[in-house]
Order: sequence, then structure tokens, then C-alpha cells
Amino acid sequence: MAHKKKGNKNQQFVSEGDRLKEQGNVQLQLENYPKAIEYYNQAIKIDDKNYAYFHNRSLAYYLLENFSQSLQDIQICKQLNKEYIQVYIREASAYHQLDQLDLALKSAQEGLQIDQSNEELLKLKELILQDIDQQNKENEFVDKEALKKQENLLTWIQANKGEFSSIKLKYLSAHNRSIVSKRVIQADETLISIPQEQVITLDVASSSEFCKILTQKNAKLIQQKHVYFALFLLQEQKKKNASHYKAYIDSLPSDLSSFPALFSDEELLYLEGTAALKLVQEQKEDIKTDYESISQLIPEFKSEFSLEQFRWAFLCSHSRVFGIQVKGIKTSVMVPLADMLNHKHSGQEDSEWVFDDATNCFTVKTLKKIQRNQQIHFSYGSKCNSKLFLNYGFVDVQDHTEAIKKIKEEERPGRQLIQNDYRGINYFNELPVVFCFDQAQDDPTLPIKAKLIGGNIPVCCLTRINEDFETQNSTGFLGYLRFICIRDPNQLGKLFDSHRKYIEQTNQPNLPFLPQKTPPLSVENEHKMWQRVQELLIPLLLKYKTTVVKDKELLESGSLSQNQRNCVLIRLGEKNILEYYIDMASKMMYLLENNDKKQILESAKSDPKYLPYFHYIIQVILARLLYQK
Repeated sequence: MAHKKKGNKNQQFVSEGDRLKEQGNVQLQLENYPKAIEYYNQAIKIDDKNYAYFHNRSLAYYLLENFSQSLQDIQICKQLNKEYIQVYIREASAYHQLDQLDLALKSAQEGLQIDQSNEELLKLKELILQDIDQQNKENEFVDKEALKKQENLLTWIQANKGEFSSIKLKYLSAHNRSIVSKRVIQADETLISIPQEQVITLDVASSSEFCKILTQKNAKLIQQKHVYFALFLLQEQKKKNASHYKAYIDSLPSDLSSFPALFSDEELLYLEGTAALKLVQEQKEDIKTDYESISQLIPEFKSEFSLEQFRWAFLCSHSRVFGIQVKGIKTSVMVPLADMLNHKHSGQEDSEWVFDDATNCFTVKTLKKIQRNQQIHFSYGSKCNSKLFLNYGFVDVQDHTEAIKKIKEEERPGRQLIQNDYRGINYFNELPVVFCFDQAQDDPTLPIKAKLIGGNIPVCCLTRINEDFETQNSTGFLGYLRFICIRDPNQLGKLFDSHRKYIEQTNQPNLPFLPQKTPPLSVENEHKMWQRVQELLIPLLLKYKTTVVKDKELLESGSLSQNQRNCVLIRLGEKNILEYYIDMASKMMYLLENNDKKQILESAKSDPKYLPYFHYIIQVILARLLYQK
């Protein structure tokens, strides 16, 4: 056999190992790293004292981004040959990728004692020092007590067999923490695993002393779930070292000044005229009402805990509770560490959470590959900016083009999409709108409408709209207005017949008629609908004390605090929605009054001001005009 050398048996084994190593090297060059590792494994079985085999396998694992395994191999290599300079390059690199910066620096320095002019080690040392310097700068503005509490939390989680070895905590500001990756993490890897014993479930919260009393007395609370979590946090906090959850509760932020419920009167002035201000006022009042209700039913509660303490605990719960299924049963939970993951809208998140019944752990897994030192996000749900602002204390100003594209394609599969289908950040602003039916003397069809919708005409209706007339809420808003604007009994009759046929086809005899599903009926009705849009929304726009231009100038000025900036972003988002529909109404009424179908078609295809409404113009305006003819 050509690969065997003449000599003793041991020399033959060494030669076979080298042959396997060379085959591994070929696969390494071809970037077939798993195959290379197979050859190196075979070589090591023949000779486990050959440092080169371990070095090459370490390199293959490194290129596969399995840095832990790479480190293990290079440390064996180091034991076999401490003079081999590549040992220190590989070891320092692996430690660096695993974010063990002190050990990485130590390895690089050890290597430079052997070869002080090694360029690769010198560059690596410089990179490591830069990362250490950056880490020190980030910790400069963080309170040392907060860092100690963070360390205690991680120690507590580890002591209870929680797992989070691939991530670390990073402060973005003095009070804003995030979770970033220590290394490259592949899709479908477990980032965080928290045993149920460390998770506060609603059942656990409900079993606390005060919650039991409230349950027994059948207390009527506005926000019972969050009240129960808040009471549990306060009672556990009072237990101090006797509480199993002390490390977690200590780690909760003491400063919640970014939450609107804690804004000063001066800060709330920036919300003047907005729908968001009403939400803030309602939340503040609800918290106070629940506090007073508890105090009446449990007199000792008020003597033990102030309204300010209760408000803090309530807001912690409101911003940290996860909805989840445990063994098939829906419940709510508070989860240490996982609640530090920041938010991105659905379609942009890097991870997702689930309760793993097999391991009895709350688990966060990756949805995609994550690079080293990359911040990791999951989605808090399909929440608009006003809800993120109210319940989490921030406003989302990211570019959402990809998320919006995904949502639109899911809503309207197979439909041709145009460039203006994606509206960026404004898609995630929403505005509540209240609209009412006309008085009886103004609408002779009210009795027919009442019969069609099952009895009584509602006094007023509420919906939320955003800067996209094709989303479900927005189409429902326009559909309801079409229904309100109908004055022709024949049109109502056609709606009723259409609904009856649908019931027969679907065999759903109890299916109610939904006014928000009213389709475009005629040019006249559509024109009235857009007229009603302007009548509703122009007065709302006039309530604001500043213009859109002024708000943009404020945001660009750099003179605002973060809370003031968030307020301006919220009110600007509301105004953008109002201006969008007011402007659209003007454009669509103009086209509805135009009988030149060729001109309308050309406008829809080429005029920038009409492109965002392309599908509406083609499918509604032109279709109604042709039908009317």
C-alpha cells in the first residue's frame, strides 16, 4: 500500500493518520467542514497525541462557527505543543467569539511572548482591546448597584438550571437593557431556557395572600390579571431574602419614567389634542381605581403599600407579562431574563417564545441566523405605536418595509403588489375614530338598517385606522360609512339579499350582517362616504395645537427629551393618518366626479399622487363608473 512507510508498526499508524489529515485538509479547502471533521476524527483515533490533528479539527469547528468545540480542541492541542504559535491564535479567536474577552486577551499575550512580532496576534489583540474598551464605556453610565443586581439574577437562573450561555446583557443607556449574542447563533437554536420554578405564572400570583382575599370577596377590578401580578410582586418584594424570586424582583427597573402614566404635567402637554392623551388618562385613572378598590376590601394593603408602589408594580406587570400555553392551558407568565428582549414587529423578529412541555421550561428560540454581538429581538405582538408607547414606554421608529410586505402578502395572497403598497413606519401608527349614525329625520332608511343588523342601531361606533386604506380596520371603517350613507332602500335590499344568499351557501343561519363589510355600491354612495370621511376627520385635525411641519422641525431640532420626543412622534403619527384620509378623500371625490375613464386610468397608472390608491381606483372607481354606464 503506497501510503504506508517502511519501518515499524507505529510508523505505519502515523503515516495512516497523516493520510487522513491530508484528506481532511482537502475537504477544508473545499469548505466541506463536516467532512473534514470526519477525516480528522479518524486521524485522532489512530494517534491522539498528534497536536496537528487537533489543531486542524479546531479550525474546522471554528469555520463551522462552533466556537465551543473549537476551543476544546485547541486546548488539547496546546497541552501537546505549547510552542506552536497557531495554538494561541486559535484559542484567542475562539475566546473572542465566545465573548470571554479577558481570556482572549490572555491567550493573545501568551502567544506574543513566543512571537512578539506575529501580525495575526497583534491584530487580534487590538480587536480584543477595542471590545474591552467598548464594554467598559458601556458600563460607565450604568449604576454599579444595577450591575450587581443583574449579576445576581444570572447567578440565580444558573443555580436553578436555567440556560442562556449564547447571550449576554448589554446596556443601551442607563435604564435601557438589551440582549445580544455572544457568538454566531444558528436558526432554531435555544437562546434562553427558564425552568417553570423560576417563572411567575398567573396561578402562582393568584395564590398570594392578598390575591386570595380578593378572589374570595369576588372583587371587581378593571385589570385583574395585572393587579394580581402587581400584588404578588409587592408582597414578594416585602419578603426580601425569604422570597424565592428576590433576584428577579430586584432586577426589575426601578425607573419607569418613560411610561406615560408617570409623565409630568409639562410632558403631557406635548400630547395635547391627541387620542393618545385620553388613553394615558384612562390608564392612570384605572390604576388609581383598582388601588382604591383593593384598599377598601383589604384595609392593611393601603397601610403597607402606597399608590406609587402599586403603580410601579402594575406597570412592571403590564410591560412584562407573556401570554402562553402550559400543557395545553392558556395562561400568563412573568419570565426572568426573557423579558429583557426588545421588540420588533412580526416579520422582523429574530426569535420566538414557547413553553416547552417536554423540558418544563419557558424557551426562546432563534428564527434566523444571528451574528456575534447582534441585538436579539422578538415581537410583543401586532401592537401599534400608541399601545407600545402606553404600555412599554417607547415609540417604534424602525423601517418596517419587509414586515409590511409580509403582512400584505399574507392578507392578499397572489395579488400583484406595487411599490406604494409599502408605507414604512406610518403603517404602525393607529388612530381611534368614533362615528355615529345620522338622526332619524335625516335618514328615512334607519328602520330597514336596524332590521338588517339585527334590531337596534348603535348610537356610535369605534374603530382604529392607520395609513393604509386596505388594512382590515380601515376597510371596516370605510365599509361602515358606506352603510351609514345609504339612502336608497333598493341598495339596502340588495345588501340583504346578498347576505341571505351567503347564509344559504355557507349554511350559517345565525350569521349576522356586518355593516363594516359593506362593499362599494354606487358612485353616489362612494362620493358620500368620502365626504363623510372629511366631515369626521377635519375637526379632529384642527384639535392639535401644532402643525405637521412644526412637529417635524421639533424632531429635527435635537432639543427634546426622550419623553417629549415620543409624545411628538405619537401626535405626528396621528396627524399623518388624518391628513392621509382627508387628502385621499379629496382625490377620490375628484375622480368620482370625472367621467373620463381613460384619463382616470392614466392617472392611476402614472401620476405619483394617485399611485398609492392604484387598486382602489381600478377596482372601485372605474368599476363603478363602467357599471353605472
